[in-house]
Amino acid sequence: LALEGPHFASATIADSLFVSPGYDPEAPDRTRGNDWALVTLTAAVPSREVLVLAHAVPAPGTAVMVGGYGQDNPNVLTADTACRLDGLVRDAGGHALLAHDCRAVRGVSGAPLLIWVGSQWAIAGITVAQARNGTRGFAVPVDAFAKQR
Repeated sequence: LALEGPHFASATIADSLFVSPGYDPEAPDRTRGNDWALVTLTAAVPSREVLVLAHAVPAPGTAVMVGGYGQDNPNVLTADTACRLDGLVRDAGGHALLAHDCRAVRGVSGAPLLIWVGSQWAIAGITVAQARNGTRGFAVPVDAFAKQR
């Protein structure tokens, strides 16, 4: 289901679901770097722009942004467009995560962490967590799931 503001725009059906075998919801701090799933759709959702996947992990200091549909207003896209990548960190199980200073409201998990590459936006990672104090966010880097496509 795709919305544009409060209006219905389009819909499609999921054909298959691949969940990362390394994620354990009973131990999220240990397996956060495996907190992802891929959904294959039966038909493409009409879109003005298709985002590509980044080919490399961005360097610390790279400008990034997170945009998504938060729990407090699920029909309106909100974004933090003025943030930077802090660097690569590891979860308690040793899995890679991109740390950044974007603020994201509750419910934005699964939103893309975007970087500007050349002349287009690219997905560098998938948002999975926010620090309790809200000053640091974490995203699974693209290379964790891109090989599964």
